[in-house]
Parts: sequence; structure tokens; C-alpha cells
Amino acid sequence: MRSMIRAVVALAVISLLVGGCSAAATPTPVLTPSAAAVPSATPAPSATPARTATPTPTPVPSTTPPPLPSPGTDVIKAARAVQSLLERHEAAWATKRVEAVMAFWSDDVRFTDVLGGSGGWRDEPRATVEYMVGSTMESWPNLGGGPVSYFVDTSGGVQSADLWGIGDLTESNPAREVDQYGTGDGLLTSLRTTYDVASLAHITGRPVADFGAMEALIQGYADAWSSGEPSSVAELYTDAAWRTDTLRRESAEGRLAISDTAVRSFSSYPGGVWQVDTVFGDSSVGGDMTGGIFTVRLAKPKACDLSAAVVLETNEAQKIVTERVYWELDSLIRCGLHRS
Repeated sequence: MRSMIRAVVALAVISLLVGGCSAAATPTPVLTPSAAAVPSATPAPSATPARTATPTPTPVPSTTPPPLPSPGTDVIKAARAVQSLLERHEAAWATKRVEAVMAFWSDDVRFTDVLGGSGGWRDEPRATVEYMVGSTMESWPNLGGGPVSYFVDTSGGVQSADLWGIGDLTESNPAREVDQYGTGDGLLTSLRTTYDVASLAHITGRPVADFGAMEALIQGYADAWSSGEPSSVAELYTDAAWRTDTLRRESAEGRLAISDTAVRSFSSYPGGVWQVDTVFGDSSVGGDMTGGIFTVRLAKPKACDLSAAVVLETNEAQKIVTERVYWELDSLIRCGLHRS
């Protein structure tokens, strides 16, 4: 704030002393300006208040948070490489040759499918992956699938496709499989196989209502990220949660940091709405993986639709412990959210 300083100036009253003793016969001279006695003080200034120099105002820090960073050429290139790897691996399945598929896997790969095998596979080695590939090709020679959607970051991706030719699954009544891959050095390093809610119900023989907690979690996520309220987003997470989005070069650890990310997101894309397209997961909420595929409808800086996949791990209270965000690469480029 600026303060005004009012100066009080005392007005000096000056007495001009005129006269002197002279002989009675001497005439009194006529006073002229030049003949007047010199005053003893400088005449008072006018009554206009004196002005002081106006202080330079202190800059007020901007309350607008920095925008979310956009992926540059190097990031786009890395994401393209991930998508190419997933596409080539998918094409290898069409050869119906186990060695063609296994050529894409690292020696130290880890594999999880809690509904696979006789009792589920959790954190299994390459030998289990090879067994899974071989037994699938042998048992289900008419396996088919499509269309395939890819959501990637710089070191992994989510692949979604409808499958048929397994058990009683048909092209008109398929299962939706959603796979999360890790990548490194041009190879697949991990796989976690999950399914959408309808497919989970079909595979397990349980009613869809049994997976209501999964659907509520993902819908709550969409609502919070559409709300424009960082506090609503923060409530989704544990105190020590971490969130990563390598395409947007965002990594946040802890509820406060994730809230700050939400502030930047709402400022960068006001009015954005997250719409749930698919809810997927292992089999339940609470330690297992739950995820969603979304259409993100942007209103500003221009109207545009993005596609994203989000993979979450939660605790027993259904609070998010870890989160990883993947994007459909072409949608980011189509919406101009990249740096060339």
C-alpha cells in the first residue's frame, strides 16, 4: 500500500523595519523596492502542500500458477517408440509362433494375472509368460481381437482390446482385456493383465454389483478432476501417495504436491471434464489394481477431446496410494498439447 505524507509548512511573518532618525530638515525618502530594508528571513512559500517523491510500489507476486509443461520432441519420440513396440508385439501374436512373441520380452520380465492359470499368477518370471503364450495358442487357436487402443508414456503403456475365441466368448459377446506394460531397452519388462467390469463378472461368475466399489472409485476420480477444486482431488489420495505422468513431465509425491498439480491443471485447462469410458481392474478394490479409460473434454484454450488411461493402486480405505497416467498420443498431438 502506498502512504501519503502531508508536509506542514509554518508560515513566517516578516516585519519590515523602515525608518531612521535624521535631522528635522531632512526630508523623508520615498521607499522604493530597492530602498526597502532586506527582510531577515526567506519569504514563506505558497500554501500548496509540499510533494515528496512517490515510492515505487513493491511488485505483487502473481497468483496464477505455472502451466503444465507440454511434451517436447524427445518425449514424443520416446512415447512413439513405446507404442511401436506394443503394436509389433500385438502383430507377433497373429503369427501363432511362441518364439515370435517371446522375442519382445526381456529376460527379467515380471508377469501378473490374478485370474490366470489355476490359482492366478502374481509377479511371475519369463518362464510363466512363455507358458501363458504357448498354452493360449494351443488351447485357443481361433483367438481373435480388436479394435486395439494404446495409451502410452515414455516407459510403458496400457493396451485395451476386445477378445473372443476363448471359452464361450464370441465376437458379438467379447471380453474387454486391458493390459498394463512396462518397457525398457526396446523390450517389454512387465505385464499386468486386467479386465473391464462386465468381463470380470463374466469370468468370475459374480454379479456386476460386486464390482461397484471399483466403479465408484473411478467415477469419484473423474468427478474430482472435473470439479475445479484442488481439495476435492487431494481427498482421493493418502498422505504419502505418488502420482506420475511422464508425458506431461509431472511427478508429485504426497497429497500436498498432488493438490498443487491439480491447481496447475485447473488453471491450464479451466472447465475440463473427465468422462469415464471403461472401468477395469484385477478383481477388487483394496491392494489390487483399478483403472479407468477416460475421454477428457477440454473447453480452453480450445475445445478438444483427449483420451487417457489411469492406473491406480489403493489401500483398504480406497484411498489412492499410487497413480500412473497414460495418454493416447495422437489425441495430445491433435489438441496441440505438445512442443514441436
